[in-house]
Amino acid sequence: MLYWGYWIGPFIAVVLALRLRPTYLVLLALATMTALIVSFGISQGLYPDCGSECPRTEHVLVWVNGILATITPALLLLALLKHVLRSGSGFSAKPS
Repeated sequence: MLYWGYWIGPFIAVVLALRLRPTYLVLLALATMTALIVSFGISQGLYPDCGSECPRTEHVLVWVNGILATITPALLLLALLKHVLRSGSGFSAKPS
């Protein structure tokens, strides 16, 4: 079975991309990137050498880090795709 943290992040990004403008998607991606850095720092600060007997908080942070790590690039890619589709001929090879 596939770890659900790998597909739930991009799924959330697609749902948000259907509703938000590309600018807001980029801002949200920057916010999730910041949250990932903070969350990863907290998890490494609290549980640097956690073996097989980790507290529940460490497992929650692993799930949060997985979701944030997958939603951030998905938001950036979908913002770029939505911007290109809205602009029409944004990447045209024709001279103007």
